[in-house]
Amino acid sequence: MRISMNAAALVAHLQKALAGISAVKEAVVELVDGGVVTRGTASLGLSVPFEARWQVSTSATPGEIIVELAQLEARVFGMSSDTMAAGLMKIIAKKIEAISGVRVEGRTVRVMVADMLRQQFGVTLDGVVRGVEVTREGIAMTIESRCGGLTS
Repeated sequence: MRISMNAAALVAHLQKALAGISAVKEAVVELVDGGVVTRGTASLGLSVPFEARWQVSTSATPGEIIVELAQLEARVFGMSSDTMAAGLMKIIAKKIEAISGVRVEGRTVRVMVADMLRQQFGVTLDGVVRGVEVTREGIAMTIESRCGGLTS
């Protein structure tokens, strides 16, 4: 079974999530093949324009998707990209700490899809994510059904 979300819906959801992070301003989200690009300004003691490229893939842990900060460009003199990445991931970790099944480890956000769908959308997934594909058109997940599939 495949579950998909078109680009407009996914971008709107991600924009809403970023709008809730007070340390990130003027956020723009764009889907690209294999992941997501976010642009904006981060408040890390000073305003820092940034562009982050996130790669999306499945984990070795059944049902888990990995969203990894693959590349970060920060336009500020004297601040390394590692420092900027650590600050950005700290901001994200604080924002998502209340979301079931989502956690930050280093430069990676780990998402247990079934837990997140249940809490964020009221959807019960009776299966395990085995694949994920992000394109400019949206996201599609391949689900191995345990029995019934998807209910709400």
